[in-house]
Amino acid sequence: MENEDTIKKKFIGVWELVYVDSQTLDGKKLKRWNGKGRLIYTEQGCVSAQLGTPEIKNFKSENKYKATDKELRFAFNEFESYYGRYEIDEENGIVKHHIELCLFPNWNGTTQERSFNFLNDHLELIAVGKEERIQYTLKWKRLS
Repeated sequence: MENEDTIKKKFIGVWELVYVDSQTLDGKKLKRWNGKGRLIYTEQGCVSAQLGTPEIKNFKSENKYKATDKELRFAFNEFESYYGRYEIDEENGIVKHHIELCLFPNWNGTTQERSFNFLNDHLELIAVGKEERIQYTLKWKRLS
């Protein structure tokens, strides 16, 4: 088994989202999400993630504080962003994102765990949304 330093080196860099697959916890496949995203892991232990859909249209107003409720709801629901620190639990194949600040405020101060697999120049992260009972598989391609 590789040591933690070797595993951490595999994470370090900038990753581009390829796709997100999802399925219910009882195995029913859901629609593939082809949004865009960046995931950054630094050598110093910082993580930053941004995911969104290109379907978010410009607001009618150039002032974001004058956006309609419908515009705000769609933009909020179709974009996720957070940053914090990360640690790797190599024994269990988990990366833990310790979130400092997130667009979804309920994640502030929480730890989000992701199972991980490396496949050539790709990183696969698997997250389970316990409340909605959905497993998300995010495939990332290394950019740098």
